[in-house]
Amino acid sequence: MSPTTSIALVARSQGNIYTLSFVPKSHLFYCYASDQQAIAKEAGRRIGTVREQACTLIFFIGGHKDASTVSAWAVSVIDFAFIFLFVCKSCFFLSEMGRKFFVGGNWKCNGTTEDVKKIVATLNAGELPSTDIVEVVVSPPFVFLTTVKSELRPEIQVAAQNCWVKKGGAFTGEVSAEMLANLGVPWVILGHSERRALLSETNEFVGDKVAYALSQGLKVIACVGETLEQREAGTTMEVVAAQTKAIADKISSWDNVVLAYEPVWAIGTGKVASPAQAQEVHAGLRKWFEENISAEVSATTRIIYGGSVSGSNCKELAGQPDVDGFLVGGASLKPEFIDIIKAAEVK
Repeated sequence: MSPTTSIALVARSQGNIYTLSFVPKSHLFYCYASDQQAIAKEAGRRIGTVREQACTLIFFIGGHKDASTVSAWAVSVIDFAFIFLFVCKSCFFLSEMGRKFFVGGNWKCNGTTEDVKKIVATLNAGELPSTDIVEVVVSPPFVFLTTVKSELRPEIQVAAQNCWVKKGGAFTGEVSAEMLANLGVPWVILGHSERRALLSETNEFVGDKVAYALSQGLKVIACVGETLEQREAGTTMEVVAAQTKAIADKISSWDNVVLAYEPVWAIGTGKVASPAQAQEVHAGLRKWFEENISAEVSATTRIIYGGSVSGSNCKELAGQPDVDGFLVGGASLKPEFIDIIKAAEVK
């Protein structure tokens, strides 16, 4: 059953709670917080973690001097006006707590100056959903980052495809997080399976890279995923949980991290995880967050899917409840990337 969201207005005085509207007691969740945004945040957490129950959100409306004057029906006109404004604000904050759809385009090691100009022109001319609906980030090769950033429409952000694990120095061929921040590049992709496999980046090394990038003010698209052999052995969740834990062990906040689940066997192969397979792993990762980090992180962290996403399969994948977007490879170089971005409207 989908969660049924209703609002019970209550007043608080000297630690006591007085209900201003009647709701079934079994449905109440009391949110102890002193400010509206914190209350809305707690309410969002409750929605995210109670997926199979009807739940009622409880908002505290500031205290009354004389608790004895508060009753279910005897509230002053001023109180009602205050309550109305408070609920409007709280509902606004609550709406902001939803997981905004995220679409990343990983251009990998592709393109010439002319190719990049064509891709940028296509994106600039495309009809895209509002930024209230979807966040779009494209990741060109390092040599094109500044060009793409300066010529691309402002609502599309850019990401680097990698950065070094520590401060720059005598590390030939590497690019530091400080350099990216200096260029105004807000995002970086870390832990992609191609780097894990071809350059032997371990879970712990990826965790260190994510932590350092965050410390320098970058936002991170952190990649996890299993090989075909691991899937056939039935160890998918063990693998992605270990990869996620290695990151969790090194960071204190997930606010600026998007987790990308990319089954290695589906990257660039034309094979794609079925919507049910993708949903199963995404739900498993969300459960892992709840059990090992917090219910709030579970409810708010965006988990996106990558692996042969195309214009033909994106809507069905986007319709899965725990799929919060995509990390797109080859298709991000083509006009169909616009269609993939529009899949956000399915939500």
